[in-house]
Amino acid sequence: MGGGIWGAWEAGGVLGIAGATFLQGTGNHHLETFVGATLLKDTYYTYDAQLFPAGFIGYRYQTPAKGGLFRAGIGWPKTVSLSLGLSL
Repeated sequence: MGGGIWGAWEAGGVLGIAGATFLQGTGNHHLETFVGATLLKDTYYTYDAQLFPAGFIGYRYQTPAKGGLFRAGIGWPKTVSLSLGLSL
């Protein structure tokens, strides 16, 4: 689950996202998929809330032990993503 603020031209508002992430693969290399829903609330014009599907497919490099993490993929509503991180 997550949340944030969105903006598009002269509109904007808050969003919430919920779903499930699935990892496939062994060792350091994984296929990552996400399926869920995004709730967008317009706080600029109408104050309406709309529910949209959310999804992601990408590649994840992560060592089984503690260490670095790299992700790259494409999805909706976030389009192209590239992530670097640290797994604990």
